[in-house]
Amino acid sequence: MRKAKPVQRVNAAITAHTAHIVTRSSGQRPCVSILCTTFNQEQYLRDALEGFLLQKTTFPFEVIIHDDASTDGTAAVVEEYLERFPDVTYVREKTNCYSRGLSVARSLREICSGKYIAYCEGDDYWISEAKLQRQYDFMESHGDFAICLHNAVVADLINRSAYLSEPDGADREKSVTELIAEGGGRVNPTASFFVRKEALNDVALGPVEDHFIMLSALEHGRAFWIARPLSVYRYGALGSFTLTGSAEGYEKIRAFNVDYAAALRSVRNHFERCGVYGAEIEKAFANKLTELEENIDSALAREELLSGGVSILSATREKGLSPLVAIKVSLERIGLFHLMAPAINYVKRLLAVRRKKQQGTYLGRYIGTEKITESWLVR
Repeated sequence: MRKAKPVQRVNAAITAHTAHIVTRSSGQRPCVSILCTTFNQEQYLRDALEGFLLQKTTFPFEVIIHDDASTDGTAAVVEEYLERFPDVTYVREKTNCYSRGLSVARSLREICSGKYIAYCEGDDYWISEAKLQRQYDFMESHGDFAICLHNAVVADLINRSAYLSEPDGADREKSVTELIAEGGGRVNPTASFFVRKEALNDVALGPVEDHFIMLSALEHGRAFWIARPLSVYRYGALGSFTLTGSAEGYEKIRAFNVDYAAALRSVRNHFERCGVYGAEIEKAFANKLTELEENIDSALAREELLSGGVSILSATREKGLSPLVAIKVSLERIGLFHLMAPAINYVKRLLAVRRKKQQGTYLGRYIGTEKITESWLVR
């Protein structure tokens, strides 16, 4: 019964906007392919689907959902929509690709029929009915741009706050060096990506595909950023990539950064071969690689401290861990962190809110029970 209300809202959206969503058999080619990737996101997926069906456009678009072998009720949510809206393309893997180290970026790109691909992961969602139209209009009138991004609201479920990905400002071009340094995630959420499909012919593969999709596009054109927040990025959502206080968790973080650095070096070398290079871009790659190397060293130091291989003093002086992190890991090692966690998390939340206020991006307290909309932003 608790799912009835969200489904009713979506049905209304379907009735209002079906005309612009095309079928494979209609003979009408979509201008935009909406590509939604999901895994075990039953709790969030309806918001993503609502965002697609909310769109008001002057052009036809298609919706493609890729389910990486979810084991929760994600498939049932999609099936509910397919019953009422059979034109959505649903690709469901039999076995999980991510756990086997397989990327489906290239194969999914080939499924897309549109001139442009608009990305949105299943735990994020769009909040503006004009999102696609606004990005489409810009790209159609600026042929030298390969990707269009926009600001977003970060629904931070860890620090119980909402803030903008970036401070308010004017629409502007983003440079290659900026996007190398920033990466994806909270700064450039995947749900903001609107990319020329032809710019993804050589899409790079890496453990964080959002960053590498941007870098692939930048080989073929420029990047534009819209200052208005048009989507929501859930940070700390169930099933997302987070650090756990265990040796296995820190090992995964280290392995992630090792793979990230290796993929980034490959892209850097590719840029150099293709002539998309220069002193500033070389410096940006070097700085990002240094950041990843520091992440690797930090994860390794946490592993060693957790196992008792080094002392707190050694971890802070020689390994570079901050005192707060070293204390946290030490408490994890002796099994007392759960007792201190509420106080530590409270202090972290206060510091995070203070930092966002100083940056001018803080929007307000958010605990995850309310859906963020455009009207929410102007409360």
